Amino acid sequence: MTLLLRRGWWLLAPALVLLAYRGVTRNGFLGDANFLIAENRYLQDLAYLWDNLRHDYFWSSSGARIPYWRPLTKASWVLEYQLFQGRPAGFALVQLGWQLLAVLGVQLLARSLGLARRWAALAGLAFGLSAVAIEPVSLLMARSDVVCGSATIWAVASWHRWTSGGRHLWASLHLLCVALALGSKETGVIIAPVITLWTLLRRFEAGAGGRERTGLWRELIPATPSWALGAVYLAARGQVLGSSGGAGSAAGVSVDPLRIFASLARYLQNLLPFRLSSTVRSLPRAEAESLAFLATAALTAVCAVALLAWLLRRRNADGLGLAAWTLLALAPVLAVGEMAVPGISGKFPLADRWLYHALGAAALLAVLCFAKLPWPRLQQGILVAGLVWSAAVIAVNESVRAEYVSGLTMLRTEDRAVYFATPPEFRTPEDECRFLDRAHLRAAAAGDLATALERAEQTLARCPDDVPTRTSFRFHALMGLGRFEQARPLAEALLARPPADPRGRVHLTYLAGIAFLETGSPELAERWLLASRELGNRSCGVERQLARVAVASQLPELASQRLEEAYACDGSRNPGLLIDAASWSFYAGQPERTRRLLARIRGEHGADAGAQQSVARLEAQLGWMRRPR
Repeated sequence: MTLLLRRGWWLLAPALVLLAYRGVTRNGFLGDANFLIAENRYLQDLAYLWDNLRHDYFWSSSGARIPYWRPLTKASWVLEYQLFQGRPAGFALVQLGWQLLAVLGVQLLARSLGLARRWAALAGLAFGLSAVAIEPVSLLMARSDVVCGSATIWAVASWHRWTSGGRHLWASLHLLCVALALGSKETGVIIAPVITLWTLLRRFEAGAGGRERTGLWRELIPATPSWALGAVYLAARGQVLGSSGGAGSAAGVSVDPLRIFASLARYLQNLLPFRLSSTVRSLPRAEAESLAFLATAALTAVCAVALLAWLLRRRNADGLGLAAWTLLALAPVLAVGEMAVPGISGKFPLADRWLYHALGAAALLAVLCFAKLPWPRLQQGILVAGLVWSAAVIAVNESVRAEYVSGLTMLRTEDRAVYFATPPEFRTPEDECRFLDRAHLRAAAAGDLATALERAEQTLARCPDDVPTRTSFRFHALMGLGRFEQARPLAEALLARPPADPRGRVHLTYLAGIAFLETGSPELAERWLLASRELGNRSCGVERQLARVAVASQLPELASQRLEEAYACDGSRNPGLLIDAASWSFYAGQPERTRRLLARIRGEHGADAGAQQSVARLEAQLGWMRRPR
């Protein structure tokens, strides 16, 4: 047992994290993952691999664009799509795998910092089971954050091992991890400043002990490769994105002291170890200006300054390096004043996935401070508390992650974490409107289309800020109710002026095609159904509706072909589609094709009495036809 604890201790934290995230394969494509992965035909073929590398992050068949460049994330998704056939479970497992790698990286760095095994395992647990990690690990659209965060941890850990007398193999691993972080998200550029500042802090610590020091430039040499890779990445990014390579429409640097102070305080509060839930949410300015919030934010700032003063007094280079890493990881999101995120009007944008980049450093800093306490009994109490907390997290983690299974569960999460978590006096008008939007979406998801229509009309009347989006809600409800004549004018208006959010464009064009078909315009219907397929619609409904277009246009040969394609697409293998295909082939005067289709029905649906009766009837009709010469 002792030998197992000595040699297998490093497996404890990954095993408990894996246990906590059991059932992760139930996670679905939510939010941006719909148009980035599920409905993106540019991800569905390896031929698009190079194109994904040389376009911006949002480049997809939806037509969206954003000035980010994350080639590794896009390349990984292309390969995973081929490997998992577009099933979200595979993507979720890969995402969890990166989280487990990050846990191992935290433990490696903890040991490199001189921490005992038990403290290294606690650091791995504090990171891997943190409430802050639940959203990025569970939300497939947050892949860039998880991979960049994990690669950054390994980049710093391998640099620390390398510069602490390790083999040059650590230098190679360091360079690989820097490249992985940069290719995953722009936040990877912090690695070079982190290790440079940490090097200077080591020199500061060495000077306090009167030890002989090497030249400063020699000590900084190990940091130069990460600076060089960062420069190459930024140059390539600028080349790929062109004139939009800067802030563009996604964000703009802004110095707002209140926003920076309030956001930093909220982030630091959620980096405290042993929390069971995260309180990170976009913060209304009115709430940030309240006396209660400012008091807690001031207390947080005092504690942070006191910790830094204690580390400075002890000249603890590693502790100060971890603190610098934490602050530098938060700097990119604190510097951004306006972000292209829905629902943040009058708010300071905050998110767990942005805080995730500071989580590894913060967990290590907390455990490093615990290990330095001079009271053994208190240290033992902290270790026990960590195990109890881990057990509690494992017990509740699956129920918390259930919020990321489907769009409906995500709507409930947004209600709880955004609307109800905000005190009524601080809710913005946009909060109220988006609450009504979610009420519409919940009713639609539950099949209560009459209520969905009522909610959509309420939001149109009360919320004039995003008319196209709310018009699309009304349009979807009318289509679900089969009120096609009322829906058609809305379809025409929405196609002329679509919502700014590209995530619904695939379904908008699909439903518009059906609206035109149902109101007697098959040519328009075909145009927009094909547009939906071009935008990435993989549903078999497109094939079935195109077959209906051919039928309505009285094109029997095309109708037969499309009905057979719909049958091949439909995993349920509906014999009715093949029977209809055979019927239209018969009307097109194609007896050989008709016989082939009938033989296929007999072979694949021999036990279906109704299908066999239809086959017999068509075969009787074929007997009346004169065979072609």
